[in-house]
Order: sequence, then structure tokens, then C-alpha cells
Amino acid sequence: MATEAPEVVARCVSSSLCTPPHQGSKSDLQTLFILEDANALWKQLHAFVQSQALSTGDYETLTQDLFLHLLAAPPGEYFTCEEVLQDFLAYRQHH
Repeated sequence: MATEAPEVVARCVSSSLCTPPHQGSKSDLQTLFILEDANALWKQLHAFVQSQALSTGDYETLTQDLFLHLLAAPPGEYFTCEEVLQDFLAYRQHH
């Protein structure tokens, strides 16, 4: 079970995860970006995916897809795992 970000991904993305400080009460995805902690981002997304009643049993692939979707988004676009999942599922329906 992949509960940690792949080492290559963690090394490559950590230097590009800078975003301005988040003001408000939403989740800490932005905090993890500010801290440049790719492994913690992966773990938070993985825990979120595991907690969902999804029709797919392939939680590892979905975690990877959400992680990459999150990293491809403009800084500050998402603050919660739920926002990432909703946007990703909407994107997947249209492509």
C-alpha cells in the first residue's frame, strides 16, 4: 500500500510548492504547500481517499491522480481534499 509519496515525486515537487499564506479556516492543504511537504500532502490525500465510499477499489491510483491534479492546479486553488476530489471527478467526466 502506497502511503508515502513516491521518492522521485517528493524530491521534484518540493521546491515548486510555494504559495502565499492562506487566510481563513479551511483545511491545511495550503499549509502543507507552504511547508513544501509533498509527503504530508500525499498522506493527507491518501487518508482522505481511504475514508471515502468510492465505487472504485483502486485507492492507490486515485490518490496518485488527485496528487498530480493538485500539483498541476494554480497555487491557492484548493484548500480541502473534498475540493480536489470534486474538481478531479468533474474533469474526468468531461475528458
